[in-house]
Amino acid sequence: MLSEERLEMTFERDHVQEPFVCNMASRHPDVLFNIHQLSVGPHEARMMMSVIGEVPHRRAVREYFEGLGVDVRVIDELKYKGTIPQVPNRIAMPTASTAPVRQKLWLTIVGALRSQHFLWTISRRFDVVYKITQSVTGDPVSIVSMVVSGTQAEVDGVVAYMREQGINVETGVINAAAPFGVTS
Repeated sequence: MLSEERLEMTFERDHVQEPFVCNMASRHPDVLFNIHQLSVGPHEARMMMSVIGEVPHRRAVREYFEGLGVDVRVIDELKYKGTIPQVPNRIAMPTASTAPVRQKLWLTIVGALRSQHFLWTISRRFDVVYKITQSVTGDPVSIVSMVVSGTQAEVDGVVAYMREQGINVETGVINAAAPFGVTS
């Protein structure tokens, strides 16, 4: 029986620079996930995430994170009434260059789009590695900063996919401030 666990995870800030969510998605294809919140402080980070799947698969996800030194706490468990979507086929993006690139993306996700499992889909459709470096969540808007690595064609495919879903995507420079006028 499918269930949804809501996890609260606390980890060292250095883990934010690792693609541990992307790696989890690759290692555990039998779970559906969604990140609800990521707060990064000066020394540690906190993430709220839903993981949907059968008991052994959810347990394997928790064990994966715990093996990385992440403090994992189950804060809620609910019956899941839906089904895990069929894994989308990986799309081979035509490319003239196989040289890897890294692109910073700023995503603005509004309303019902916030509950979509777009990171899960990206993990399965595109040959990229991503890391989420920051997230600001609120109702009805979430802003996510992430770095996506892969060939230029694959990264462009990720950007096009998210825009097709209705997500506002701004590209940026790695280690630079947000492009939407944040003042300090």
